[in-house]
Amino acid sequence: FKDAALRISLESHTGEQRLTLLYSGVERFESTSDPLVCLQGPGGYGDLGYGEVDILPTGCFEHRLLFSTGIELIVEFRGFRLLRG
Repeated sequence: FKDAALRISLESHTGEQRLTLLYSGVERFESTSDPLVCLQGPGGYGDLGYGEVDILPTGCFEHRLLFSTGIELIVEFRGFRLLRG
């Protein structure tokens, strides 16, 4: 994964705002789902429920995003930028 990058685009509930999450130095990317933990919302990944960020012992950051469909995204990375618009 050396110098791997990841871009995630999120849209506001009304569709009027857009956020782009840019991860650099990505060391791990994982997408898991639990069909028994599904909340209301559209199909696919659905609505973003919440996100958490931790600093790992390796010095990497870990961002976990949980979506309304029960899907969890996990990204371990070294750098981050947030773009609006």
